[in-house]
Amino acid sequence: MMLCSKIYVMKKIKLLLFLIFSSNYLLAQQNNYMPEGRWAGTYGNNEKEGPYYFSFEFLPDGKINVVNQNDKILATGAFSVREDNIKIVYKYTNDVIQYACSGTLNKALNVLSGSWQRVEDAGTNYNYKQHGRWIMYPKKDTLYVKGITNDSLRFKKINAIKNIFITDSAIAQTPKPGGMKGFCYDPIYNQSQLPPRNTPRIIRWNINSDGSVNSSGIAQQPLAAVTDLMWSPGDVITVGFIPGKKGSLFQQNRVKMYSKTWEKVANIQFQFVEDIRQAIIKVGFDTADGNWSWLGRDALSNPFGAQTINFENLTDNAPEPEIRRLVLHEFGHALGFIHEHQSPASGILDWNYPNVYAYFSKPPLSWSRDMINQQVIAKYNRSHTNSTAYDPASIMHYRIPPDLTNSGIDVRMPDRLSRMDSQYARLIYPFPPAPANATGILRTGDDCDEIDFKVEYNVVDTGTVEFVLQPGPGITWWKAIDIPLNEISYRRLEIQNGSSNNAIINTYLLFNSKPILFNKAKILGIHTRLNYGWPVLPALKGGCRVTLTWRKDKCS
Repeated sequence: MMLCSKIYVMKKIKLLLFLIFSSNYLLAQQNNYMPEGRWAGTYGNNEKEGPYYFSFEFLPDGKINVVNQNDKILATGAFSVREDNIKIVYKYTNDVIQYACSGTLNKALNVLSGSWQRVEDAGTNYNYKQHGRWIMYPKKDTLYVKGITNDSLRFKKINAIKNIFITDSAIAQTPKPGGMKGFCYDPIYNQSQLPPRNTPRIIRWNINSDGSVNSSGIAQQPLAAVTDLMWSPGDVITVGFIPGKKGSLFQQNRVKMYSKTWEKVANIQFQFVEDIRQAIIKVGFDTADGNWSWLGRDALSNPFGAQTINFENLTDNAPEPEIRRLVLHEFGHALGFIHEHQSPASGILDWNYPNVYAYFSKPPLSWSRDMINQQVIAKYNRSHTNSTAYDPASIMHYRIPPDLTNSGIDVRMPDRLSRMDSQYARLIYPFPPAPANATGILRTGDDCDEIDFKVEYNVVDTGTVEFVLQPGPGITWWKAIDIPLNEISYRRLEIQNGSSNNAIINTYLLFNSKPILFNKAKILGIHTRLNYGWPVLPALKGGCRVTLTWRKDKCS
């Protein structure tokens, strides 16, 4: 009887242990929703322009394939998911280098996003060679499924690759702003129903041999759908200055110049217009209203034509780095980017609350406790933002002195886009592939005129376009072209007696809605504007050179 009793007790203990471990396992599995199937998206590289299109193929056994657009498997590896966090390690075929990805899984929006690092020996040697960010979305046949195997060992192995935030050396080089001037706050405004977003399409421009210009739309993988406040790649956003608050010509030109910096890294165009009624973004310079901007496409829901951006500290006497920072920051909001310290991925988790309230409540800000909670401490919900890794060097970051956190983090306000700002803007607003160089002949329809043209890409500074006007053999009479800068102004290039002329023009000055005009001396040497215009400006991008050779000016 004693032996039977012991056996019975042992069986009950084993059964109890089995139930305990089983229940823990099942409970753990309920929290791990694992992606399965094909996810497609783009990734950026800090050393290259990008972005690049690729797919992750998640297999049920915790394995992963990295697949290119031609369905070719480029790399293989392993992945693990714990709650909202995903870890991936993979290695390319015939390559000893491993790559580590860490990111978050947003089940509400069906979005995977995060950062990647190149390592020499994943898990042991943190000698990073390259890094970047990536965003992905599921193909139609992808489903969320509960984990069917215990992957704790795999997660433990992959977790050896720490989730290191990418930093930018530029943060150490950014000058400290004086006092507390230049702070931006999120304004409170009526947020109405937004119109539907445009179907994300990238416009590719083609210049034909006869000089005609056409465009074709390329369907874009809907990366920008992570938040409805983002614009669609290729959108043209009109900008105007509020009458009565439009500031000086110096202030306006600085806004035009520095806002165009975003166009170098994002496939978005800010088009400045004279008629404020045609402007989506409405800019003012009220010196008593702070620095602020509406967020992204909220500017479309503005039936009463309210101001959407204000610059209090952008004055004629402001230091140039401060002007640049203000414009980049507020137009970052206009593109839909939130304050970095309020990102769900923000690394600032240990506020020293008494110091925070004391710092932001003193002049010149004099914010209330509720205002400080709203503008500084509160974080955006993950399901409503497009956040990935935290970037303390972001142009969208507040100044955070060391005594505002228990850990003593010191974050300065940069005056330039960080490397991650640029990468992320390219991911959200990707550019089409660079067009090929174009050549051909323009015919003005006057006296058998023939003008050779050549358009070259990526040959000058990316913020400018160079125009060259030169005569062909035997052409000596006066010729000129007029390049539109706004609705009424032009930049003229003239040639005569065999001379050539050129001009390098900032892209933000070009007025794409009007054509380049042509002029020549006719009978008795009278300078005459021809009835011909070349609508090529939309097909040009920063870094172009346009060479025009007037090779024939008469029929004989």
